[in-house]
Formats: sequence, structure tokens, C-alpha cells
Amino acid sequence: HLSKELTIIGVLCFGEDGIYPVLAAPTCKMEDASDMEIILALTVDQWNASSAVALVGPAWSFATDSDATQHAAGHRLFVKTLLPLDSTLYGMLINMPGLNLFTGTGEMTLNFDFKHVFKCELFFLLKSISADLYINLGICTLIRSLAGIVLNNGRVINSMMLAQYLSWLPAYDKQAVTKLLHPDDPQDVPRTVELMLAVIEFSNSQHALISDSFSVDVDTRADLTSISLLSALLQATLTPFINMNISLSQKFKHLSHYAHLVFAFFHAHRCSFMLYQLYYDTQTMVKNTFFCLAKQ
Repeated sequence: HLSKELTIIGVLCFGEDGIYPVLAAPTCKMEDASDMEIILALTVDQWNASSAVALVGPAWSFATDSDATQHAAGHRLFVKTLLPLDSTLYGMLINMPGLNLFTGTGEMTLNFDFKHVFKCELFFLLKSISADLYINLGICTLIRSLAGIVLNNGRVINSMMLAQYLSWLPAYDKQAVTKLLHPDDPQDVPRTVELMLAVIEFSNSQHALISDSFSVDVDTRADLTSISLLSALLQATLTPFINMNISLSQKFKHLSHYAHLVFAFFHAHRCSFMLYQLYYDTQTMVKNTFFCLAKQ
């Protein structure tokens, strides 16, 4: 086996921008979930057995970009034990109905990089992709694909619909909208965030038409209502990460809002709205955020 990539694990401390590498291992990409589970478990065990716990602190969570192998290994390691009654976290988190209270050893939780989640949610609206390729995609992937997502009792929001309506915004002509929906680099995070903000801005500009129950243009109003639902979802998940002017309490209200919205939409439309993997990733991301707050 010849290595083609490098698996790197680093430590990030709250309040610091730097990342401290603790593992760099060449990989031929032939490992399965069991192999990756051993690697992750050994890394965590070595951290806990070293002086790092006393000097830095215990590991709170493990984050990945949702690589399929790491995803499966992370689930086995960090979503396996129900939070015990005598845990210091139990009294705070038990009052949040619906929150998944399963953790790993030492109450470690699984997490997913929010930038990966954003890119994946939007990319689906631009390209038609098979489920096996989904693993590396997310919210922006969804709304950039031709297949799109289903909201509002069966309304399909895809790149064609967004291309039609985003050009209503004064700041975006047809060419600018095309660049937003079909970027040269689908992994471009700033362009992804710009698209999400454009959808939110467009929805906010159409309140009058959406609230006009006597409108004779039924199809347009149905489209705009669907986009407003998408906008609410995007705003709830994006605001906590880009708006530094709101309080911590407000950030967590947004995340809670997102978790409840995405559950309601997924319950209504299942995979037509969002594939199981992305639903798992986003809800796990929100869960980890609440766990980390409780551990402060």
C-alpha cells in the first residue's frame, strides 16, 4: 500500500485561533471504519494518559469533515453511552426535550465542521448528485443542485428557481447570480456564505407579496413562501457563526431554532428535503455546541 493522503488530527482550544497537531499519519485510503476507530481511540487515550489533561484540559469533542470512514468511526466512539444521571451536565441538558444525550468515554461528543455543513447544504441546489457522492457535500450543495430540496408541501427549490428570483435583487444581475450558483470552486466558503446571505436578503425583500393572501399569482407566491422557509433555515444556522454583535444567548436561540426547523422539514419531506447523512451531521453539530456550552 502506498500513501496518497495524510490523516492529521489537531487540538483546538477554546479562545485560541491556533491548532496544535498531535497526529500525522500517511494513508492509502483503504482503511475501514474499524481501522479508523482504533486510530481515533488511541489518539484520545494517549491525550488522556499524558500530562495534557492537567496542562490543557480533557478533550470535549471530536470534529471531522464527514469523511465516510471517520463518520462511522466517530459515531461508534462518541455516540455510544447515555449521559449518566450523576453527570454534572445531566441537570442542565435533561431539560432540553429531543436532545440526543449519547456521548463517548469521558462525555466526549461528535462534531462536524460548520463550514463543511454550509457548503454541503448549498451545493445540492446546483448539481444532481447520487447518494454515494453526497458524503462529501452539504446545505449549499442541496440548493445548488438541479434536484434541489422540497419545502412547502412539495415545492422544489433548486438552482433554476433561485436563478429566476435572485436576479430580482438590485445588487445581482443575471451574470452575478450565475457566479453565485455555479462557482468555479464549489469549496469556496466565502462564496457559499454570500449565496446564503443573498437568499436571506431576497426573502426579506418579499414580505409584502408573501403576506398578500389575495395575490392572483399563486405559483409565484408559493415559490416565495418556500424560499422564505429556506431563508429562515439558513439564517438560523448562519447567524451564530458570522454575527459577532449578538449575545451568546441569542446565538444559541438561533441554533435551537435551526434544530427545530430542520426536524419539522425533515419529518414532513424526509430525503426529498435533506439526505439522512446531512440531517445527522447538522443535528450533531448543534448538539455538540450545547454540550460544550454546558461544560464551560
